[in-house]
Formats: sequence, structure tokens, C-alpha cells
Amino acid sequence: GVEDLLKRLYGFDAAKTRLRAAIQAAPATSEAKMDDAAKSLMSLETKFSKQMDIIERVAWLVNRIHGWLWTAAPPWSQLGVTLGYMSATAYVVFSGGDYADWGDEDGGLVNFVPGIESIVADALR
Repeated sequence: GVEDLLKRLYGFDAAKTRLRAAIQAAPATSEAKMDDAAKSLMSLETKFSKQMDIIERVAWLVNRIHGWLWTAAPPWSQLGVTLGYMSATAYVVFSGGDYADWGDEDGGLVNFVPGIESIVADALR
């Protein structure tokens, strides 16, 4: 399903392998650094959940008024609704990729927030 597609798209398996190797190879780090990293990861999850909650609410609203929007001013309204759905989908995919440091080991394709790999790498330094 969609979850499997996103796992492959974001390269979660490769990221897990890289993170495990980095953690195992890292010298002992302070407990304070690990606590800070854990807090940062929890904060990252909270921020992402809030973003997805907002997207979900907007999608629910658009779904409720979809019929009216679709018939408001054809063909422009249909084009607008289609572009809106495409834009929302792209935002969700790229936002999730940003949080997961999607793309490469050096910060990912989109790097607006420090993602999972960045937070762990900082804790291991």
C-alpha cells in the first residue's frame, strides 16, 4: 500500500542500516546528548503529527465541499481542485521526506527541519 511505497521512496531500510552502523561505530556518548536527541526526536514527531493533522482537516473540508467546488466555474474550478489535491499530496510527500532526511546522508532533498538522521548524527558527535 501507500505505507510500503513511502518506505521505499524515503529509503527507510537504508536509513535504518546507516543509523545502526553509525550508532554501533560511534564512541561512547554522554547520557545528556542522548537525552537531548531523544527529546528532539519526540519534538520532531509532534511537529510532524501537527502538520499532518492540519492537512487532514483541510482535506476533510475540501471533501465536504468538493461537489460545490467542482461545479463552481468549469473547467477552471475542476483544474483548481485537481491542482489543489496534487499540491497537497506533493506537500505531504516532501514534508515527510524532510523529516526523514530523505534523499541522501547529507541532509536530504529538502532540508527545512533537522530530520531523524541529522538529530542522531549530532548526538553521536
